[in-house]
Amino acid sequence: MPWRRVYGFAQNGHLLDRGFLVGSLAVIAIWLAYPFGFTYAHQFSELIESNPVWAVGYAAVAVLFAAGETQRRDKLPVSVPLFVIGIGLLAVWFVLFRFEMLANLENILADPIPLLAGVVAIPVISFILVRYYTRGGRKAIV
Repeated sequence: MPWRRVYGFAQNGHLLDRGFLVGSLAVIAIWLAYPFGFTYAHQFSELIESNPVWAVGYAAVAVLFAAGETQRRDKLPVSVPLFVIGIGLLAVWFVLFRFEMLANLENILADPIPLLAGVVAIPVISFILVRYYTRGGRKAIV
């Protein structure tokens, strides 16, 4: 796109995408392996075994990630079914995990002042920043 300015690693989207993929996998592998003896991997497997609902959520994320990767590689006949399966798994996870989500929402809504402050502050600050960077007729990337 000629109007878009892109610098650094973002000039080559594939390099940036692969960097995030490999970097994320490396961080996860290090986290699971450290400290030596795979303590976190054992805790993670115990979490999955104690509450299989988490396995559905992680499977949904993995399938949706695979769908995105296949779509990025122009393998549309594979990516669409994977996407549908991933959304289905996510819906199942929401249904299975709904009581915990509702409990969290009750805790969040118990003190609505911070929530309302964020709902008001973010648009106001965004508006002020846009006005500041476009003052005097200047064009800005927003």
